[in-house]
Amino acid sequence: MAPWYGLGLAERRYGNFLHNKHRNDYVLSTKVGKLLKASTTAKDKRYFPFSPSPNDVVYDYTASGVRRSIEDSLQRLGIDSIDIAFVHDISPDNKYLPTPWTEQFAIAQKGAFPELTRMREEGLIKGWGIGVNTPEPILRLLEVADPDVCLLASQYSLIDHKNALNQVFPAARASKVSFVVGSSLNAGFLSGSPRYNYGKESYKIPPAFLESAGDCVRPQIIMGLIFGLPLCSSLRHPILPRPWLSVAGVNSRSLRITPPCRPKSRPSSGPSSKRKI
Repeated sequence: MAPWYGLGLAERRYGNFLHNKHRNDYVLSTKVGKLLKASTTAKDKRYFPFSPSPNDVVYDYTASGVRRSIEDSLQRLGIDSIDIAFVHDISPDNKYLPTPWTEQFAIAQKGAFPELTRMREEGLIKGWGIGVNTPEPILRLLEVADPDVCLLASQYSLIDHKNALNQVFPAARASKVSFVVGSSLNAGFLSGSPRYNYGKESYKIPPAFLESAGDCVRPQIIMGLIFGLPLCSSLRHPILPRPWLSVAGVNSRSLRITPPCRPKSRPSSGPSSKRKI
């Protein structure tokens, strides 16, 4: 989840659901970088019209900004620690950043990244990384910081995986960083949605992707994602489970943890049967 989703509403709803659950029974992640601030205009409600939140979003990748974001998330969730914190959307495809993504990344390199490492050492979080839709920020992060796990969104699916396999995974494996795979159905495209990934142009689907997805049906895709079965006959190379993949997200009710998502070289956060939220 993330503060951005519903402008805080998602975290409040999960907090209400988790209120009577044992903290050791689940693994929980949230995101930082999009700080919620109360606003009289609440202009960002146009993105979440059904949210009652009075908040707007301010991008803040500074040390103080991400610490405040974590503390605010803990309040909304009603818990005392977070398992994984992802730095949210610090990526070239994010057109809403106040300055070019490289400038925001430089801010995070001096602020957010070392501060998250400090919070990990304090026990406020157990691990951290970034959550992005493009490979460049992840590859740069591996060169300048010590993340534990990254959210690889819209980059590793049955239909689009070459770049992840050839560039991102080898670099991450060398750094002992694992991954959570997000949007593994390409925003629903592989399960029948008439769009591919996200954005205003998502309904302009490349013909090659339409052709490749022609023989895929919903049960086959989910089985292929989870078990690496070559069930999509139009794909020459099946997607196999990788040891550095921690979670493959299919939808909110179907999540698969392959090894447990735990920080490298630190104690295990619990049994591998935990559910990722």
